[in-house]
Amino acid sequence: MDNRKRLLMAAIEVRGGSPVGSDELIRLALDALLDGVDTPALRQLAGLTRAEEPEARDLFEVVIDELDLAPTLPEHPDDARWVLVRWWCELIADERIEPAAGARRLWMIRHELRDPRPLAPLMAVLAQLDDLFWKPGALPEAGRREIVAAAGELIARNSTVIPSGELGAGP
Repeated sequence: MDNRKRLLMAAIEVRGGSPVGSDELIRLALDALLDGVDTPALRQLAGLTRAEEPEARDLFEVVIDELDLAPTLPEHPDDARWVLVRWWCELIADERIEPAAGARRLWMIRHELRDPRPLAPLMAVLAQLDDLFWKPGALPEAGRREIVAAAGELIARNSTVIPSGELGAGP
């Protein structure tokens, strides 16, 4: 996934109210610089020390402005969360991330959605897997396949509920 897209998704997470740690913002900035994305605030963010971590969130907002990503962000936090749901489902369905890792993110996002009912079938799969998707390496192959299938079905079934387009088109 390109690092500009990762920066955009982090901005959407912030807009949706998801906690994005200073360490993650600094790592994203460093990865973006190494990938050729460059702005003054991005360089400054990538170079923050532990003592300067509290400055990361404000610098990240400047990075978003410098990269002109702000106009592409959903205005309402719930819309931002649905973009994230679609993005995580696409990553899972395309097996670009470990299905259990994506499922953990979706499990957390659902609590923040105004109406999480479209996620019910996927959440039912996760409930059947009990706590296995929370433990790295504990998910059996059949469980992985179930999560991948449920994520793909969620996208297909809820195309009007889950926004698509530029932001939701996948990393």
